[in-house]
Amino acid sequence: MTFTIKPVKIALDMMKKRKPIIVQQIDKNGGKKMLNNRVSVIEVLGEESRKTGAFTRGNVLEPYPAECIAAAAEDAGFEVEVIQIGASSDEEIVARIIGFNPFCVGMTTFTYSVAHAQKLAKMITSALPNVIVVAGGYHPSLSPETVLEESEIDFCVIGEGEITFCELLSETMSDQNWAKIKGIAYKIDGKTIITEPRERVRDLDILPWAKRSECYLKAAGHFGPAYPSLDHQVAVAEVSCSRGCHGVCTFCVSSVMMNDRHGIKPGSECSVTLRSPQNVAKEMRHLLSTFGVNLCYLTDLTFNHSVKRVKAICQALIDEGLHFGNEMDSVHTSDNMHWYCLAKVGIDEETANLMALAGCSKLGMGVETFTEAQAVAYGKTWRGIDQVRNSLLALDRAGIITRALMVLGAPNESEETVDEIIRGLCQNPVDQVRVSFLTPFPGTRIAGMLDDSEIIEKDWSQWDTDHPVVRCKLSKDELVAARARIGREFYGSPEYKERCCRKIERFPWLRESYRWWADYLHTSKVADIREAIV
Repeated sequence: MTFTIKPVKIALDMMKKRKPIIVQQIDKNGGKKMLNNRVSVIEVLGEESRKTGAFTRGNVLEPYPAECIAAAAEDAGFEVEVIQIGASSDEEIVARIIGFNPFCVGMTTFTYSVAHAQKLAKMITSALPNVIVVAGGYHPSLSPETVLEESEIDFCVIGEGEITFCELLSETMSDQNWAKIKGIAYKIDGKTIITEPRERVRDLDILPWAKRSECYLKAAGHFGPAYPSLDHQVAVAEVSCSRGCHGVCTFCVSSVMMNDRHGIKPGSECSVTLRSPQNVAKEMRHLLSTFGVNLCYLTDLTFNHSVKRVKAICQALIDEGLHFGNEMDSVHTSDNMHWYCLAKVGIDEETANLMALAGCSKLGMGVETFTEAQAVAYGKTWRGIDQVRNSLLALDRAGIITRALMVLGAPNESEETVDEIIRGLCQNPVDQVRVSFLTPFPGTRIAGMLDDSEIIEKDWSQWDTDHPVVRCKLSKDELVAARARIGREFYGSPEYKERCCRKIERFPWLRESYRWWADYLHTSKVADIREAIV
């Protein structure tokens, strides 16, 4: 008996409950069959993903990629559970999977968690010998052979996973003709087979909304200076408005996975796929009404790739009634939806004001560097320090909290370039800084530009952008010290203290957010700015 999967639905009745279906699974070793339609999808990120810092990771989030894959499988008729590892031990996770007894386990993984995924796969298949294990994410997409090598992982999904994963589940139940499935990798006789690339989903509205779990939304939070402040974040969710990026930064995996693998010329209109603004607004309304989510993190790599698009999304959010009333009202933060997004340099005051009106309370800008030489090394278009400043000023004047995303550790990095970063931060209206170490993830353009001798850290568990991995003029210890110095001298500068004080005077509803942040900087022994927050 074979089973034919129902296609991913185009209609938007994603939340409708379905009657479980029962299918026959063919033993991957041949012959034996058993009834099962259950699928587990795991976010392979442990306790390290929940650690935040003054100039490092600032979010503890739901397992959004796993939830998106799970929603597609559930929409296709499977019984699906989503697992976020968090603080759970591997043994606890495996016990949970054994109790659910799935026929397939999907894993979303990053470069720094690949070894963990392989370890879990071995533990799971030891307990459930017939289970199929599938890995997806940027690393499995760009370097599937390293995931499959000497591993109990059976398949890698390459690129967007919703449709591919569902087809893989279907084929597992029937002919097991893997070669006809686009966008997967698997091994035969020790050789990695990579099938034809799958076309990108052009209209993201056809995909179901992520399969949410209240416990994950309630446990999520955005740290640092944020509005609502951490104490008033009822629940925090992730929402994607688009996929892809027009940029070709040498360190970024997106342009390779979303463009190069599909023959798309970087920077073309096809580089970015979209959801309709109305679809985004309706999902955010659902999150607020159903789970009490009052802060959303928009996952778009460049939310502002089109000014017209930004305005359309903002208007849809306003029309949906997601943000209204006086910020000073005591119930405002719980009754309204606020959001945080990522953007490239290039935001004018009109756009910033509309974003604030629609509920944007924070924005992370990909500044990366304050010098043209470094920008060229990163493959970024250098627009000049004036445009960086004008963009940050526009956001600051609109009452939006600004976060500068910086990169440290290029081969030409030196104490002088570190000084440039500190000067640039102090001279611009930046409320928070995130400093990432340059990391040549497998498959990226910069990975092909560096030879093996320039890689100073071979352990992929350290490839999380919070550990130096590339050789430069500074040693590994000096790079770590340089990042700490950036945080200490920037946050401790007179300019930063004065900036915080002025921002609170102009936007008094941010006072509690900055008080929390000041206490955090103090207890973390980074800087003491408490006297500026009165």
